Amino acid sequence: MWPFRNRPIEPEPEPAPVEEPLEAQVLDAVTALNDQLNKFIRWSYRHQKTQAESLQQLQAQFAALHQDRTAAMDELQRQISQMAGELVAWLDDLDALTANLGTESVYDDRLLERWSSRLLTQLARVGIEQCQVQGTPFNPRLAEALGTTSEWPGDDAPVAYHVVRVLRRGFLWRGEVYRKAQVIVYNDRKETTGEDTLLC
Repeated sequence: MWPFRNRPIEPEPEPAPVEEPLEAQVLDAVTALNDQLNKFIRWSYRHQKTQAESLQQLQAQFAALHQDRTAAMDELQRQISQMAGELVAWLDDLDALTANLGTESVYDDRLLERWSSRLLTQLARVGIEQCQVQGTPFNPRLAEALGTTSEWPGDDAPVAYHVVRVLRRGFLWRGEVYRKAQVIVYNDRKETTGEDTLLC
């Protein structure tokens, strides 16, 4: 009998698991992280693109609204200017009519004064106010002198180069000169004959 036959057969040891090298593990982690980062970049790009498109749409809507508002304001200013010109011309006609009326018709004078007052009120509502130059020193920014006179209309002491008569009213629109007044200015020079000297 052979001695080797009775020896128990020992199971073969299982092979030790082969560990993945550390470099490969790091490479796999970096690859996975890179994939996630690429996904995030694509999502972020799509999201930012959507936001940019929305912002562009809002900007376009705002520009259109601003353009419409500007056009409406320009049209309103044009209409106000046209209406003001017509009211001022009407007031000039009333002033001319009042100047040509005699003193017999007191009722007509009061009616014309009331109409003039209403016109001035309507002009003030759109920002146009009358220049108050009567009795003030002549100001070439507000008035145009059409002549001089040596006759002082009041009982007080005369003052040289003061406006003694307004031939045509002047107006301001929001503080700026809309139309200069046309006036007669007092002049106390000795050579003045007492009659009005017109400059036009």
